[in-house]
Amino acid sequence: MTIMLQYVVLPLAALGALCALASLRLGRGPGIPARATRHAAAASWLALLGWTLHIFQGIALSQRGTAMFGILTIGPVGLALAAVAFVVVWGLSVVVQSLLFRHGREPGEMWSMPLASMIVILAGSACAAVAYSARLQATARTETSPDALRALHAHWWTPHDMAVLATLAGNPRTPSDVLADLVWDPTIRSVVAENPATPPALLARLHVDPGTRMSLAVNPATPVPTLRELASDPDRYVRHALLTNKSLPLDLLTQLEQDPDVGGAATAALQRRQQGNEWLLMAPPHTWTWGRPFTRVLDDDAPMEQWGGASTDYFDSREACEALRAEMVRRASHPGRRVRDDAAFPRDFYAHTRCAFVQP
Repeated sequence: MTIMLQYVVLPLAALGALCALASLRLGRGPGIPARATRHAAAASWLALLGWTLHIFQGIALSQRGTAMFGILTIGPVGLALAAVAFVVVWGLSVVVQSLLFRHGREPGEMWSMPLASMIVILAGSACAAVAYSARLQATARTETSPDALRALHAHWWTPHDMAVLATLAGNPRTPSDVLADLVWDPTIRSVVAENPATPPALLARLHVDPGTRMSLAVNPATPVPTLRELASDPDRYVRHALLTNKSLPLDLLTQLEQDPDVGGAATAALQRRQQGNEWLLMAPPHTWTWGRPFTRVLDDDAPMEQWGGASTDYFDSREACEALRAEMVRRASHPGRRVRDDAAFPRDFYAHTRCAFVQP
């Protein structure tokens, strides 16, 4: 209750009071700037309210226990968003009213039109830049032609947009010469290190950068000598990440079995490889619908890459996995069985699962 009061109720109440004060002091009178101020005050309060609802929706849809900390962003981020909304809506309102009521402007209001025009131009330019960046990111993510990706890398916009560069560095179709150029940027070097299209010789040299070792550990293209060095890395998270690498030699798995930090997981991974247990019960990710905006809904149509393990048991055949799935569905649907029925684990949770082949 204290957190809700401090980070939700108080910011909304404070901005509401500021909006009311602005409407009374600055929005007094029938003039265009006064009406624009009233519009902007209402828009700023709605912006903070919308941000608050967005945070609560994220908390409701998230499966992470730390999602509740999103409440901490309501105050600082929400107030900044409200301030931006106030300025932009004020400028837009002044421009629209000046165009509609061209003959009704007072002489003392002439100052507002140039200022409002500048605000609208700046806001429009920012929106256009964001939209253009999103378009280039989509191209960098989905393009498969090496020549088109080279052209995107040479585009005048790309060197100035870190999001486009990072997306380009993560595309497995990006040519090796482009990746060799992108690796010089320390902010996206780890993305290049995780890309299986990166040349093995370049991956071997990246080991000297501690920030790339986690990415190298999961990259199946990482050379075996580099994997052997990572098996002795002082960071246990790097050693644990090695267990997910499909190219990890069996002798390194045996070595990691003696590791007190990752030994148990290494034993399980080694057993799966030796026994050929490659079937796993997978669960779809969560999404939301307009009808239930604050409720997690299982997204059965999501790509298989976004699904996660519904259990920790691997099976050597699809039939064995399907038998477990059928048993779990039967237990969940039994009328006399009490099942935790919440957004994360609905009663029909296992009915949405699917058996999938997983490369050990």
